[in-house]
Amino acid sequence: KLDPIERSLIMLLHEYPAIISESADKYEPSTLANYLYQLAKGYNHFYATLPILNATEEQLCKFRLQLSVSIASTIKKGMKLLGIDVPDQM
Repeated sequence: KLDPIERSLIMLLHEYPAIISESADKYEPSTLANYLYQLAKGYNHFYATLPILNATEEQLCKFRLQLSVSIASTIKKGMKLLGIDVPDQM
């Protein structure tokens, strides 16, 4: 069963293509920037609240790692569309 925090992040990831289209159609890069901010903020809450590498089950650990990779990839792609480079590590 998914934690509500995980569910909300998956829902946010699902919105990415629509956000790209809306931002392009309206010529409003701020739409994409605000979305990326919300995604990063949601991930920060996820990271602070739920264990990833110390998850209770191996399957859960793998799922949370993959969710983290997907979010990082989405943020990197979105920032590139805005003309902003992101570091590979922090």
